[in-house]
Amino acid sequence: MEELAKKLDIDNFIDITTRNMVNGINYEIINTSHDAVKPFGLIFNGKQKLVHLTDTGYLSKKIIKACTGAYCYLIESNYEDELLINNNRYPFLIKKRIIGDLGHLSNDECHRGLIKMITDNTKYVLFGHISENNNLRHLVAERNESLDVKNKIILLKDENVVINFES
Repeated sequence: MEELAKKLDIDNFIDITTRNMVNGINYEIINTSHDAVKPFGLIFNGKQKLVHLTDTGYLSKKIIKACTGAYCYLIESNYEDELLINNNRYPFLIKKRIIGDLGHLSNDECHRGLIKMITDNTKYVLFGHISENNNLRHLVAERNESLDVKNKIILLKDENVVINFES
C-alpha cells in the first residue's frame, strides 16, 4: 500500500493491508489481476458478506471460492466484446490490454463468474466500472437477465446507491 500511496503522492492514508477490520466490520483482501500496483478486491463480513471486485482481468478459482455466497456484489462488467473489438478509436494494443488477464472483465466473463458465486443468500448485484465507450447498459442487463437475484443494479459513473443489509 505504501508503494501505491507514493505513486499517487498521498501523504495521509490508511494501510488496509496491515489491518483486517474497519469500523467494526471485518474484511479480507483478495488479490486481483490488473496492470496496476498491487490490485485487490475486498470481501466485507459484517451482518452480511459484501464483495467488491473491480479492475481484474479474470476471476480465478480462488477468487470465486472466496467470494461465493455474498449478500451483495459490486462487480465490474466493463465491456461488451463486440463493441470493444469494433471500436475504431481504440488501438489494437489497448484492446489487447483490456481483454487480457491484466485488463478488465467483459459482460460475459462477469456473468460466468456470478453464476458460480451467487447463492440463495445473494440479494444484490451492482454492476460497475462500465466502459463509456465499449459497453451499453441494456447489454449488461440482457447478459445478466437469467441471474436469480432480486436486485440487479447497473451503476452509472459516480452514482451512489443505498443497500439495505437487514435480512
